[in-house]
Amino acid sequence: MKLRVFYILFQNDVHILKEGDKVGASDATLLNMLNISPFSYGLLVQMVYDSGTIFEPAILDIKPEDLRVKFTEVLSFFITVFVVLHNVFF
Repeated sequence: MKLRVFYILFQNDVHILKEGDKVGASDATLLNMLNISPFSYGLLVQMVYDSGTIFEPAILDIKPEDLRVKFTEVLSFFITVFVVLHNVFF
């Protein structure tokens, strides 16, 4: 009986799989030998349903900067309306 020790030394990045690729038997064996588990589980949101309305999932991608911009636009609109009404009635 012979015991051999194998090791792999990567000197550069090596891409074995890309996202969406199907993992074949040889890929799975290699990844298992490297103690890499490339699998993740989760939900891929395709549509959002709320109170009878259906939205695209992009509606959930709201960043704080987006909120600031919209708030500033609305605030500017109300200030403009206030100034116009003030000039008309006073």
